[in-house]
Amino acid sequence: MKITELENSDGTIRVSVEDRGLRGIAKVSLRMHTVESERRWGVDGAPDIELPEIVAVALTLSFGPGDLTVNGKTYTRWQQVTYEPVRPEKWSDELRDMLTESGIQEIGYVSRAYNYGDLTDSAQEKLKSIPQHLVDDYLTNEAVQGVLVRVAQERLNDATKEREKAEALEREATAHLIAMQALL
Repeated sequence: MKITELENSDGTIRVSVEDRGLRGIAKVSLRMHTVESERRWGVDGAPDIELPEIVAVALTLSFGPGDLTVNGKTYTRWQQVTYEPVRPEKWSDELRDMLTESGIQEIGYVSRAYNYGDLTDSAQEKLKSIPQHLVDDYLTNEAVQGVLVRVAQERLNDATKEREKAEALEREATAHLIAMQALL
């Protein structure tokens, strides 16, 4: 598989992907992915075990309309393939020591192709093979830290906006209370 980086500036990464029967241009991005908490039933009277959620980062490739050709067919809808984290004991393509919100953890990763109605099974399998060729370059702990920091900053900004709204409501309510007390 031949992968050529076309653009890497201002957080935008675009790559050209070529392989036998596959040709496309994709946007590469990293996004937060949460593996939900899970309850495991105790065996032989042992207590149940609650496995905590894992907040990690997934690698996503997005092919725009007309940017993907597989086995001679050009797809006119958005197509996406991801390399998502899963629990290490689940089936996965590979185990990786990755930075998560809880620090470095061994987690599994699996490729998933998301299609919007018209990908054949063969095309899905070809797409699912792409991420393993990109993870070492783009799913680094430094890049993951950047995503974690960006999301934490977004959460802080949202909380600040909510606090400011609440303070404005409190000021309005206080002014209204004072106005009502002045009526007496």
